[in-house]
Amino acid sequence: MKSSNVDLLSNVLHKRTLLSVFVLLSLLFISQPGVSQTHAKLGEGEQVEQGITRYKVGPLMDFKTSSVWIYLPNEREGKIPCVLIAPAGTGLFHGIGLSAGDMPEHLPYVRAGFAVIAYELSGPIPEESGNEGMIEGTINFRLVEAGVRNLKEVIKFIEKNVAEVDKKQLYIAGHSSAATHALLASWKVDRIRGCMAYAPAVDVAEFMGKDLIDAFNSIGGRYFSGYRKFIKDISPSKNTSKIKCPLFVFHSEEDGVVALSETQQFVKSVQRGNDDVTFIMTDKGDHYNSMMDEGIPAGIEWLKNQIAAED
Repeated sequence: MKSSNVDLLSNVLHKRTLLSVFVLLSLLFISQPGVSQTHAKLGEGEQVEQGITRYKVGPLMDFKTSSVWIYLPNEREGKIPCVLIAPAGTGLFHGIGLSAGDMPEHLPYVRAGFAVIAYELSGPIPEESGNEGMIEGTINFRLVEAGVRNLKEVIKFIEKNVAEVDKKQLYIAGHSSAATHALLASWKVDRIRGCMAYAPAVDVAEFMGKDLIDAFNSIGGRYFSGYRKFIKDISPSKNTSKIKCPLFVFHSEEDGVVALSETQQFVKSVQRGNDDVTFIMTDKGDHYNSMMDEGIPAGIEWLKNQIAAED
């Protein structure tokens, strides 16, 4: 990975830890949870805020990092559309688990009446694990096809166990590295009806850096043979012609982590073969806050319009 990207990843992980602490304190001292609800197949849930219940299940696969959080609005009529969200904060070559800091990204959709399924990406790199941990995480991430297998297992689980979700209305959303994953899923997973990508890193090779890719590729063997091709195959910018589902993309001019110019070029390329692409730019907010303040609200409105158009 480029040295600048190492620093960026370190900063993202640090901010993720601080945000997790803040959310935990908020839950402990500010929120007033109500009576927990029990689901016939998901077990007992916890009311994370008034009117919203979260159920934790998993792991769903042989990988330890493959657990799922299922959020349902307590008041709903019939089956409801679902938004699938993976955690952000990876270097695009490894997985990541869920943490309390992810919750602020989940809750707006549930408040708007949607189910949210948040799921982990197998292959995390534990802090201070060294090269051995990095290699193990990289291998596991490739084994789950950059998280595509995680998502497919989640969808299977939803079909069998979450009757509240409309299985024909599965959308995927993500921020930063998770937006990259969401875009990958948009052409790899047929069940996805639409994709919301906030500040995506669309060129995986550029984000990782040539040196890191060359290092992994040189290892060879069963898990690293053809690594350069693997990176190309999961890179949205190299597969724009395959993205055919409705697409919403959001990016801020003040983003200091992912270049807006890359997203602009990516959107233009997708639009050559997809006439259902919405691209919104803002001149306010950094990489994360722009998504929370403007991106997600705009994404929810886009999502409502998509669903209304299908009715």
